Amino acid sequence: MSEKFLATANGTKGVIHLRDEIGPDWAGMISDETIVAFLTGNPNLDTIELQINSPGGDCFTAMAIYNILKASGAYIDVYIDGLAASAATVIAMAGDRVTIAKNAMFMIHKCWCLIAGNEDEQAEQIPVMRKIDDAMVDMYAERTMQSKSQIRAWMKAESWFSADEANKYGFADQIGLAAR
Repeated sequence: MSEKFLATANGTKGVIHLRDEIGPDWAGMISDETIVAFLTGNPNLDTIELQINSPGGDCFTAMAIYNILKASGAYIDVYIDGLAASAATVIAMAGDRVTIAKNAMFMIHKCWCLIAGNEDEQAEQIPVMRKIDDAMVDMYAERTMQSKSQIRAWMKAESWFSADEANKYGFADQIGLAAR
């Protein structure tokens, strides 16, 4: 585990701190493998407190972490205590309850992609990027109950939400802090 990823378990409660970029282990980021290793080592968790301060990262890794957390069967209690941006917001949507600190921020945008190759190869990635955006739109819309067209507009604009706005639009359920 990196210094920026800390996970502890006490009985049936686990606490996971996401304090870095989301991506592959080999790049020194927080990965789905890291989450799987923690959950495998602590199979009796019925509550997971997930504290997030992350600029985001790889969307596929974030979607895998989202799905792993949802499939864990545990109650997922998310606390955004700094920043949940980009791919980190995907992970936050796994929460059964999402709490955002009064001075924290939440940012969503359309997917980004680093592409190499000629014009034809790059053009082939556009339909893939649209599918990624569609998946994120579905996740955000399901959680927030906002229309898909509204979510798409926010993503296109690269929207930054204050805690009050994140709460108002359903990305968070309440404003507050994690118990220490």
